[in-house]
Amino acid sequence: MRALVGVACLLVALQPVQAEPKPSATLLDELAVLATGEPADNKLTADVRAGRTSLAQYVDALLAHPQFAGRVASEIIFNGFGTGSPSQLTSQQFSLHKTPVDAEGRFAYYLRFRKVCAPAEAERVHPWWAPDTEVLICPDSYQPTHRVDAHGSYCGGNNLAPHLSTFCGCGPALITCTRDGGQQEAILASLRKELFDTFAHVVTNDLPIARIFTMNATVRDRGAEIFYRIARYVSGELAEPPTLGPWEGAGKLTPRPEATPGQHAGVLTMPQLLYAGDFARSRMRDFYQIMWCKSVDSVHVEAAQIFALGVTNLREGDGWKKLAALPICTDCHARLDYGMQFINGYPSTQVGFLFHAQTAGVGALYADDIRDRRGEGALTPRGFAELATQQKEFGECMVRDVTEHVFNDSTSPEDRQAVMTSFRATGTLRDMVRVALVRYAERRAKHPDAPLAVGTPQAGSDELVRLAPALRERLDDTCLGCHAEGGKQRSLEGERLPRPLVGKMLSQVAFGAMPKGSAGISGSLRHQLVTALIDTLFAEPRDRDQARRYFDQTTRALPLHRGSAVLKLGAAAAGAPPPTELEWGVEPDRADLSTYSVRVATQVGLWGMQVCREAHVGAAELARCLKRAADPRRLLKRGAVP
Repeated sequence: MRALVGVACLLVALQPVQAEPKPSATLLDELAVLATGEPADNKLTADVRAGRTSLAQYVDALLAHPQFAGRVASEIIFNGFGTGSPSQLTSQQFSLHKTPVDAEGRFAYYLRFRKVCAPAEAERVHPWWAPDTEVLICPDSYQPTHRVDAHGSYCGGNNLAPHLSTFCGCGPALITCTRDGGQQEAILASLRKELFDTFAHVVTNDLPIARIFTMNATVRDRGAEIFYRIARYVSGELAEPPTLGPWEGAGKLTPRPEATPGQHAGVLTMPQLLYAGDFARSRMRDFYQIMWCKSVDSVHVEAAQIFALGVTNLREGDGWKKLAALPICTDCHARLDYGMQFINGYPSTQVGFLFHAQTAGVGALYADDIRDRRGEGALTPRGFAELATQQKEFGECMVRDVTEHVFNDSTSPEDRQAVMTSFRATGTLRDMVRVALVRYAERRAKHPDAPLAVGTPQAGSDELVRLAPALRERLDDTCLGCHAEGGKQRSLEGERLPRPLVGKMLSQVAFGAMPKGSAGISGSLRHQLVTALIDTLFAEPRDRDQARRYFDQTTRALPLHRGSAVLKLGAAAAGAPPPTELEWGVEPDRADLSTYSVRVATQVGLWGMQVCREAHVGAAELARCLKRAADPRRLLKRGAVP
């Protein structure tokens, strides 16, 4: 018997070993784009193809690339937030203009909509941007004794803009003005750089991703630092107008002074993100979108329901509390309105760009509705951030961002669980992305021909459709908590519903917008709901199969790499240098929503023409260059699941 076992073992040992599939050049290029936003490095890929480097080691090398920490990591988490100039900071109404030069070669600065003077009539001022020099400013544009008006609006804020009010000028040292539009643009660039450089510090040093929302210190240069100092002067925290010579904090992590302990909370109180919105609710909407992946939906509230609250102010007093508890509004407003109490120290930009020291207190955090109270914390921005990053929604959102970036819409439950395990173990973004990329690489290496299919659903008519008893039961259990009241536009009750409404239900459920809090519902329940809705809407087997491919198997339009990567890939294919500033703005930068649409094809074509001309190709080569730069095969993400 032992001899037979020995022979069997020998035969097994002599069987040829199944070699691991050699990764293709296409896969290695895909991994490079996902990790760095750039084409693969030939030296790295050669080592992998030759067997000197494993796929896992290749992924580690890619994640050590400066572009991962410096750009891609922040794109994964912010999904387009913070990449452009904040809407509330882009106005140049406080940028100075110059008068014509007089006979003595002098000119004076002035603000638009203010009286223009001759240089001889101007006042002499040492400006904040060059305190050792002296400039001339027209008196009407100066107003050095005015800081805050009788209504509580501050100079530099939009309420007291030069075209709306004569109260403000530039103030002492011209503190609320910039020398010109170019100086303002330079400060805006510094504020963008602060966000990306601080994020890169967190990722490079493998700090938990929660730190980017809770830490006080930032990596900033002179332009960002002077913005903070000007805000401190406007608020009265600094007695004298600030100046800034050579600054020792440039390029390294530096604390931000606080008027109240907890004033600063990572990126949430960086001007680049804080002033992307204006009022407290709009800021909280953005914060929850970034930190919890929770968006705000319109629910067709009728005016009579708001009037019934019996209040005229829904921001102060008890008005916001009543709104947060209103059944039809509580799904969003419990979260938003209790959350905004933590950041009320930052007023609307209509009032000014400053921080009012908040009084000590404790605030509550809510999640899904007024019944879902999660805890209490110090009523400061950092108190909010620390509470929010401790909730399960934060981890789920970070996992969603990573898996959507890597797998697009083909993420499996096992993928999510593996990345979630990494999040719970280390909390670092690099490790989460490493886990996802290795899983992607191993799967794609085994299935190199994963398809890129696309389909479209069939339209239906406007008649009422009958719901099968099983579907009716699932809707009762899953949806009627919100959709049993609120009028015909919200109600999902009854055995028959309008076909367009059922079609909207199918789209919302299939792509995760519904049910509310649907990140936590099981994949099997979503599949059951989608299948039942498809069977309700489509009678023909062929139509049902096509609908299942689109809605249940998520065969949507061709998935696209992120906008910044698309433009870099096009430049590389054309032989042009990579762009330094990337302006995309065509498709959403959320990974699972970016698809190769007509608009994208048009912009890529125009971009290709630009980079080919910048590459100085001849007329005969221009068409071939454009074909390479705009080739969709280089710009599309392949499916990770065959």
